[in-house]
Amino acid sequence: MSSIAPPEAGRTAGEAGPRPDAQALIAEARANRPLPVTPGTVTVVRGRITSKPVGPGTWRIVYPNGPVLAREHIRDNHTQTFRFALPPAQYVLEGSYDAGNARTARRVTVTAGKTARMSLPGVCN
Repeated sequence: MSSIAPPEAGRTAGEAGPRPDAQALIAEARANRPLPVTPGTVTVVRGRITSKPVGPGTWRIVYPNGPVLAREHIRDNHTQTFRFALPPAQYVLEGSYDAGNARTARRVTVTAGKTARMSLPGVCN
């Protein structure tokens, strides 16, 4: 487990890959075939995802460029969870797959004494 945790820290916990309800539908559709496993890394950066105008009617997503505060490698994106103990603040959790350049992200606000549970969206969701 990666962590930076003062005693008053909040926690984040989640899963990389499809939402649990989507996994159930995929499992039913593929009855006896195992789900594909896509290993990757989840990183934590303090800040927010924003957008910036780059032309008339065109915006670009801007991710925080601060240092990576925590990192955890996920070997199995269908069953393995990630956990980070972080001080209260706004963060961006970013998932990147070991193979290829696909990335996904989710913002999270950590509150002291609370646990935030989430799944990182799959790149095809």
